[in-house]
Amino acid sequence: MNGEFDQRKRRKCQELKEEYQSECENYHRLGFLLCFLLVILFLLPVHSAQANMASLAGASPQDLDQSGSASCTPAWSWPVLSEQGSSPDLISGFRNPPQPWIPGHRGVDFHANPGQPIIAPHAGRLSFAGKVGGKDVVSMQIGKYTTTFEPAVSMQPVGSQVQRGEAIATVSGVSDHCENQCLHWGVKLAARTYVNPLNQVHPHRIVLKP
Repeated sequence: MNGEFDQRKRRKCQELKEEYQSECENYHRLGFLLCFLLVILFLLPVHSAQANMASLAGASPQDLDQSGSASCTPAWSWPVLSEQGSSPDLISGFRNPPQPWIPGHRGVDFHANPGQPIIAPHAGRLSFAGKVGGKDVVSMQIGKYTTTFEPAVSMQPVGSQVQRGEAIATVSGVSDHCENQCLHWGVKLAARTYVNPLNQVHPHRIVLKP
C-alpha cells in the first residue's frame, strides 16, 4: 500500500517537474524575444539619425565610421575643373548684400573656357534652361537648393533627373560675367536667400552627439 502511494507520489512529482520546466523554457523564450525587440527598437533610431546626417553631408550611410561621424567628404562636387583636373581657379568670390535690393555678388565666378562641360555637383533635377534677361542660364534643383550656372547651354530637356558628376551643360552663350571666360555659379535656398556655393564643396565632418 505504501509502495503504491510512493509510486503515485513520485509520478506526480515528475509531472509537476516537467510542467514547471516547460513553463520556465517558455518564459526564457519570451524574455529573449523581448530583449531582441528592445535592441532593435534602440538601434533603429540611431541608424536613421546617422543616415539623415549623412544625407545632409552628401554622404551615404556607408560613409559613416564607427563613431557615427560622416567622413570628411564635400557635400557637392565642383561644377567645373581646372585644366589639371583639380578645383577651378576662383575669379570672384561670394558677396551677399545685407539687403536684397542692395548690389552684391550672389555667387562665385570660376575661370572656365567656352565649351567646357558643366558637371552636376550633386544628384538633382534640371529645372531650367534658357534665357534670363538676355543671358543663357541653366538651373538645377538639388533638394531644397536651386543652383544656377551662367553662361550655360544644355541639350537635356527640362525635368531630366541627373546624377552627381554627370555633364549637364557647357559653358556657352551670352553672359555679363568675365567676358565669357568664366562660369558664374549661384546657390539659393528661397526666392531671395542666396548662400555661398563654396560652403557646399568644402569638406565637412558631421558628428552625431550622444
